[in-house]
Amino acid sequence: MDNKDTILETIASIVTTVTGKKVSTDYLINSSDPMYWIISDSVKALQFVVLLEEEFEIEFDDDEIDFDFFSKTEQLVDCIFNHLN
Repeated sequence: MDNKDTILETIASIVTTVTGKKVSTDYLINSSDPMYWIISDSVKALQFVVLLEEEFEIEFDDDEIDFDFFSKTEQLVDCIFNHLN
């Protein structure tokens, strides 16, 4: 899986799973705080990271997971893309 649009769609699906709220790719790209529901709950944040790692069969380094990881969707997509390629 090396298509950034597909990565974004998968992220939206995982955010929906973790939060229980339907989240679109447009919302993730255009919202000023797209993952508020995740970063406000440490259990959800951990679940989100684990699901990303499982879905993409990657492992994030601890230093990659910071505030920007949760607040800048394009940066997250790029990070996953780089792990896959």
